[in-house]
Amino acid sequence: MRKILFILSTELSAYQMLTYMKEKNKKYEIDLLIPIDSKNLYRHKKNKVFKSISRKSFFINEPSRPITFNIIKFWNCFFAYKNREISKKIHNNLKKIYFNIDDYDEVFFSNDYVSHYILYNSQIKKTYFDHSPIDTLLKIELNFFKKIKSFLECLINNKFMNIYYKGNGNFIQKSIFSNFLKKKSKDYSISIKIFKNIFSKFNKEKVKKISNRNYNLINFYIPYYAFDIKYSNTILKNYKIFYRKYFKKDFFNSSFK
Repeated sequence: MRKILFILSTELSAYQMLTYMKEKNKKYEIDLLIPIDSKNLYRHKKNKVFKSISRKSFFINEPSRPITFNIIKFWNCFFAYKNREISKKIHNNLKKIYFNIDDYDEVFFSNDYVSHYILYNSQIKKTYFDHSPIDTLLKIELNFFKKIKSFLECLINNKFMNIYYKGNGNFIQKSIFSNFLKKKSKDYSISIKIFKNIFSKFNKEKVKKISNRNYNLINFYIPYYAFDIKYSNTILKNYKIFYRKYFKKDFFNSSFK
């Protein structure tokens, strides 16, 4: 039986990954790699969803955000050694808990920082699941100059920054949010019906309590800086305009009803 690794820290990621597996109609042995910190350690270790879907779970401290190269901050390339140092520390810790990425046939991951280090130089098949609508919008068609910029940044990050960086066809992308794009892509979307069934399975008590009400199928956070009193109204207004440009109206009031 093929072995698959889920790198995740949220139930939303788990539901999307399980939905995609259900669509493929194949059986796998599932292990989890869960980034933790002092605030979520207990919650993640006791998480019933995580425990019920996996053969075993590995826990690792979430590292700091990797340093990435981009055209504007080109000088970041001089700090690639810091990524290498963090990566070495991570892999040493993984050896202590008997984890090896080469034990798996495929990996599903989201936006956790640890994936940048673990997947570096790995030839394993990679499928990325959108963590939020922002991830979904990153797949929107770019103009010629943005495509060149994206290509170069991906190339340099993967070759010289000692990290794995998504781009240039080195991953598959899937998203529940993409069902609500004005220009929907079947290759990119996953089934809403299956997602709802999986969500209901793991949230029976919550669903039962609010069975007589409409409630959102999906939700998303506003940017953390939108809470700044100085800029809040402007940011929120622009944020709504930005989303409405690309998403259908039912994205904002989709429900199980």
